[in-house]
Amino acid sequence: MAIIEIRRAILKLSLISILVFGPHGIFSNVARAADEDEEDGKSHILRQYNIHADLSYDEVTTMDFEPVKPGKPAQNTSSFTDFSPNTDTAEVVEAWVTDPDGNRRTVPPEDIFTRSAPQPANERGFNAKQRITVVFPKVGPNARTHIVWKIQHKVPSLFGFNMVGGPLGPGRQDDLTNIIRLPPGVHLTWYADPGVTTTDVVQDGQRVITASFKNIPALRVGYSTVDYTEFRPRFMATTLDSLSDYGNRIFRQSEKPMDDETRAKIKALADTITGDKTGLDAAAAIHDWIRQNIAYTAVYLDPNDGWVEHPVDKILANGFGDCKDQVALMRALLAAKGIRSERAIVWWGNRFNAAPIPLAWQFNHVILYLPDFDVFDNPTDKNAAFAALGVGLSSKQAVLVAERSKVVQLPAATPQTFWSKNDSVMTLSADGDIEGTAAMDVSPNEALGFQAAIKNSSRENYLNRILAMNNQEGDGKLRVLVAKNWRGPLRLKAHWTSQNAIDVSEPEIYLPLESGFDPERLTQLAYNIRNDVRVAPLFMAAALTSWQFTYVLPASFRVKHLPEPVHLANRAGRFDSEVTVDGNRIVVKRSFAPNQTVTPPSEYPDLRSLMVAAVKAGHSHAILQRQKLGE
Repeated sequence: MAIIEIRRAILKLSLISILVFGPHGIFSNVARAADEDEEDGKSHILRQYNIHADLSYDEVTTMDFEPVKPGKPAQNTSSFTDFSPNTDTAEVVEAWVTDPDGNRRTVPPEDIFTRSAPQPANERGFNAKQRITVVFPKVGPNARTHIVWKIQHKVPSLFGFNMVGGPLGPGRQDDLTNIIRLPPGVHLTWYADPGVTTTDVVQDGQRVITASFKNIPALRVGYSTVDYTEFRPRFMATTLDSLSDYGNRIFRQSEKPMDDETRAKIKALADTITGDKTGLDAAAAIHDWIRQNIAYTAVYLDPNDGWVEHPVDKILANGFGDCKDQVALMRALLAAKGIRSERAIVWWGNRFNAAPIPLAWQFNHVILYLPDFDVFDNPTDKNAAFAALGVGLSSKQAVLVAERSKVVQLPAATPQTFWSKNDSVMTLSADGDIEGTAAMDVSPNEALGFQAAIKNSSRENYLNRILAMNNQEGDGKLRVLVAKNWRGPLRLKAHWTSQNAIDVSEPEIYLPLESGFDPERLTQLAYNIRNDVRVAPLFMAAALTSWQFTYVLPASFRVKHLPEPVHLANRAGRFDSEVTVDGNRIVVKRSFAPNQTVTPPSEYPDLRSLMVAAVKAGHSHAILQRQKLGE
């Protein structure tokens, strides 16, 4: 139910220019931030790709901006591009500023800087990319900046030519034209969303494809949604024949025989890790060993390093590797125990729809598939138990890499696989203090978010923060009990005291029925109750969240009023709430179960109805009174 914090960085593509994607993020870019005010100046971008017969290509980008309007603060404007020196060359062809009076000032060489490119947040490691940055001089109101970049991609990519562009983030797109030129004999497939003007003709013996974006306004979504590329206009192109072809290329590049010495070392290690375990239990033991012993670090020397794994003995000796390396080592250890496994290439994040053409850069992650057990595993996620896939991997299209690769679908998130149960007992004193205990079980798939949240804080801080969110000050302890085997749930056990939790000074005492240790409280759903879900879908994990809260009352209190039961079911899911009295106890039983992770705008009203009912129940109170003597 909660808004899931996906560990893998989700690319926030708030760029106004076109982007070309690499295997773990942006391959190269020439960009201007798109979070500027709508009154800021216009942009005109022309990007040309000249593809050669061997699929190397030249990329020339012309960018004209009017970056500052009168009345706006003065600022220096810069532009940059990243490139891989082992495979590319990059240069600034021309760069200048034109003042409002027509005077042109060329950027001097000393204001063009080449440095190591910053490391992306989702690649905790190293790459060999370089960044060229141009700093424009004295860009005042109504001045115009002009720059032409040229990048020569001298070495063809493992996957040929791939590009995707448009207003890929929330910013507006004033004027962007993409032109692709290639020999007619080179196979290339392209796709354009509605709103993109395209042509595909033969000119001067070359195939020429154009795609233009004009006056596309900004669209900033204020609720949890999917990646902007799923509902904003795009143009994309690829020379790949199919996603099977994509997987086959990875297989041919990566499948290397292991030497006898390494094989023996891997076999001895696998035997030590698994002991007498077999099958999935042995695989789970190997998963845990990798999680505990192989750190996540990426080392990329060229663009193809994103998919071509390092030798297993090197990964083992280093004790680190990125997703493909951790999968490679786990595959080797599984093979030593006679367990077959395959790589599965997938997108880890909030992008759920498959691209309409076999675009290479629609994937950013490698996980594992065990075909004899029909089980997927993500050894890179250090918070995940074996076979536990978070919502960012649910329902995704994936490519199983083999000599004959194929496309598959990962399991969907459902209330049966993503669930939590909270059983709490809170004893109320006559002074309004509360002593509480909670036992919360969380399914392996749902547990990833809890593990990450607790790890990023501390157990006590996490407990105190949850209590504070439920308007209780308090002290206590939280125990985190990891399941004895990979199939079992995570258990959180809390014990706390809250002073002055309830105001008992009035004749009628209002007891909130959402309180204590409740990380999945209903009222947080208010964030997703919107009136503007019209274009972008709402993203909220399909899950089953259940509560049984028991409030033990002092002998001097009696119950005057309880909220009415609520039972609501529609195509979006189900919400149930019942509050009853059992002697001196108030028992609250509730469950909330949305049944899909991505809700399109047309289906949102049903989900909204469920959430409104749930939030109202979360705000509800029992009304208590002190009994008079003799009653």
